[in-house]
Amino acid sequence: MSAPLVWIGLPALVGVILLFLRLRDRVAAGIAASVTCGLTLLAIGKPPGGVISLFFWSTKLEPVFTVLGREFILTANDRWLLVMLYATMTLWFLGGMVTPSTHLLGPIGLGLIAFMIAALAVEPFLYAALLLQMAVFLSVPLLVPPHHRPGRGILRYVSVQTLGMPLLLLTGWLLGGIETAPVGIPQTTQALVLMGIGFGALLAVFPFHTWVPMVLTEVPPYVGGFVAWLLPLAVSLFGLGFFDRYIWLRETTGVYSILQTVGILMVISGGLWAAVQRQMGRMLGFFVIVEIGLSLLTISSGVVSGGPLFFALLLPRFLALFLWSLSLSGFRLLADDDHSLVLRGMMRRFPFAGGVLVLSQLTLAGFPLLPGFPTRLALYSRLVSEFPLAAASVLLASGGMMIAVVRTLTILVGGGESGGWQVSEGLGLRIFLSIGVILLLLGGLLPQTFLPFGIQALQSFPHILP
Repeated sequence: MSAPLVWIGLPALVGVILLFLRLRDRVAAGIAASVTCGLTLLAIGKPPGGVISLFFWSTKLEPVFTVLGREFILTANDRWLLVMLYATMTLWFLGGMVTPSTHLLGPIGLGLIAFMIAALAVEPFLYAALLLQMAVFLSVPLLVPPHHRPGRGILRYVSVQTLGMPLLLLTGWLLGGIETAPVGIPQTTQALVLMGIGFGALLAVFPFHTWVPMVLTEVPPYVGGFVAWLLPLAVSLFGLGFFDRYIWLRETTGVYSILQTVGILMVISGGLWAAVQRQMGRMLGFFVIVEIGLSLLTISSGVVSGGPLFFALLLPRFLALFLWSLSLSGFRLLADDDHSLVLRGMMRRFPFAGGVLVLSQLTLAGFPLLPGFPTRLALYSRLVSEFPLAAASVLLASGGMMIAVVRTLTILVGGGESGGWQVSEGLGLRIFLSIGVILLLLGGLLPQTFLPFGIQALQSFPHILP
């Protein structure tokens, strides 16, 4: 048995079965959570290359699986990356059991993670762009409720993502067979331009970022946050794969200058626009834009030195996006929109959801004693000595995000209908949100305990290990 067949084929197969069974949303999400939890535990105990023994039967998880001449390769180095991806997916599916979502979250979510890991494992490398594009198309039914027409944000999302795919295919074709050094300057320049535009479109960097707040305004908050977490992560890991593969790309200083410039534009524009938003979905979109910019800034000083910090940002970001989406879904139980006029005074009815929403925003803003603070401080300490302008942009973005947090708190607590406080969340949602708060506090107070788990995933890129 091959490892790709287990960690790619099995979730894809279960997803197809769930799609045809059309189970209730909570049942489908529970089955999906069971599958991803099992694959997480398997990656911890029996990584690719290990041997599975059951009574009188045993088999080795071979690292290579071949389909139509194309190889999918998962090795022992990918162990912690698989653990991180499937553990986070498990929490997303479990959250779908305690909040209104859709019956498509389970099957399509399994399909998305299968395409994502397949894109990271496929050889030749350029086929990853096709697999990511298939994941984009697969995400559309999840974002657009049945019997609804797609909004402008969805159409722009698909258009921009489709624009990036052929450019990356051309990049892979130009760089085919070139691992250590480029053939010539013209070919290198063409490849870098195509790669920059292609990744800019896929990763929603400036000026291709406008679809992010539009989509998160149009779609249900839980599935919107799910895609906002998974898709940029997949593209970012795909981009790190380019740095891991091409030595000359890691040594091209101009690439890092471009990453720094784009990262500065992302964090400044996202932070300032977040400060003036009064719609929670749109505000989440601009927070996501800031996080993408921070990811670019982590590797702007060098992918080898910035790789650990890039992965250190992932777990706090995941917790914050997950809890933001989960708490906002709790408000949707009584409100059909998440505009300030609708949510005014809503914390009096949903104190758990309101409190967790504010804490998740504070985490993304880098507030002390929360898990976003140690990573944000480490990034700022590095930038302030090397790139003062980038460090100033991070501070400016954090200030804009803090203004957004104050605005959110003012909306949720002030005004609204009169009366005392009451708890309207269900028991399952309250338990889940309480666990989320504990994880946020532990991540902030004991960062040395939790952050290494995310950094372990860097082993999947051995050539950029520090």
